[in-house]
This record gives sequence, C-alpha cells and structure tokens, in this order.
Amino acid sequence: MVSLPVFIILFVLSTRFKFLFSVLPLFMLTGILPITITNYRKTFITYGIIGVLMIMMSAFIKENRNTSLLEMEDTTEVIVKQNDFTIGVPFSRKVGREMSAEGVLEMTYEAQEYFKDHPHTYGLMSGFFLYFWIPRGVWPSKPTMLDSWLPRYFNPNLAGAYSSASGFTGEPRSDFGIVGALFVMLIVGFLLKRGNTMLFEIHAQEKTSLIKVFGYALYPFVFFAVRSPITSTTTLIWEVIVLNIMHRWSVKRSMQ
Repeated sequence: MVSLPVFIILFVLSTRFKFLFSVLPLFMLTGILPITITNYRKTFITYGIIGVLMIMMSAFIKENRNTSLLEMEDTTEVIVKQNDFTIGVPFSRKVGREMSAEGVLEMTYEAQEYFKDHPHTYGLMSGFFLYFWIPRGVWPSKPTMLDSWLPRYFNPNLAGAYSSASGFTGEPRSDFGIVGALFVMLIVGFLLKRGNTMLFEIHAQEKTSLIKVFGYALYPFVFFAVRSPITSTTTLIWEVIVLNIMHRWSVKRSMQ
C-alpha cells in the first residue's frame, strides 16, 4: 500500500520499463510471484493472471502515453511505412513486423546497411553505461546512444524525443560486427547461467536482506535487456546507488 502511489504515478506517466523495474521485484519479495514452485497449479494460475494483466497494462501504456503521437513529426511517412508492411508483401515480413513492435528488426536492417560503408564504433556504444552520467554540458562531444542516432541517419525528420530499440545484439553489433556480437552474446550467456545460480542461492536465504533486493532487481533487468541492454544497465546502476543510500540511511537511523 505504501508503494501503490509510486506505481500509479509510473502508470500515469506511461513509462513501461520503470513500472516493470518497480513492480516485478516487489512481487517477488512479497511472494506473490514465487521463484521456487511447490504448487504447480497455483503458481501457473498466479503467473498467468499477472502475465495477462501486465500485457494489458503494457499495451494500454503504449497506446495512450502522451508522447506516442508526437514521436515522429512526419506522420504521413509513418502511415506509408506501416502500409509497406501490410500491402503486397511476403507473409514473413508481416509476421516479423508483429514480432518487432519496438523496431528491433528495422534497427538490425539499418545497422546492416550502415556498417557496410562505415567503421564500427569499437566499444563506444556498448560502453555507454560507463559514461552516461557525465552531463553533455561538461562533455559536448559525448557519444549518442545507438538507438537515437542510427534511426536519424536514415530519417532526419524524426522528433527529438524519438528513440528506437536495437535489441540485445544492437550495441555489440555496431561495436565489433556480427562475429564480435556473437562472441559477446556467448559471454552474456555464461553470465546469465552464473547469475541464475546465484539468484537461487540468494532466494534460499530466509531473511530478507539488501542482497536479496539487489538479486530480485536483476529479473526485470534481464527481461528488459532483450529490448535495450544499455537502458536496462543504466537503470540498474541507479537502483543500486539509490538502494545503497537508503540502506545506509536506514541503518544510521536505527542506530541512533
């Protein structure tokens, strides 16, 4: 109930990934979403109901957020682009469009075309989360995120607030090429396996601790990283910083 106003504000502001980062860890901490399954029927019903609700809420946010009609200046071009995917095109492209509502397939194609004639970025895109906190006023030439500058290379008329999604292979692909991206994904796979084992070890702890809160925050991170790993990473960094500050403040207060 204490967190409910925060969720309502995030829902009204129509920021889906912030809503996900807030709600999912709380559901796990309170046991609403169990990690270890003891009653399969009850667990699947719970996950099913929450999953349907989350999908409906996500669709509502996407369709009704204030910026949805202002993301592109040339709406005619958007309509034409949408028609290109629905009239006289192969069935595979229609399916692909429905599976890539955030623009992942389009961004992959644009990256493929762009890097035919341009050098790779060699770590600048994947390392954005290391220097995102530096204000552009201090560093005027700070690199821009891939999901911002690449769509504008092909369509300069995009509105200032618009950004697409290149998926979890986008930044490694732009930095190191296809082979390099596959190698990075192999490393990420090993890290996910290790992280999954670590999370089960944390979950086995009976007492709710700060490390358990951090562990549950990794679930929405991995979930959203499929769409945008850089955005997920920067959000996770801020969460760790804020949680550490709150933890130190609460411990200090309890010792007074």
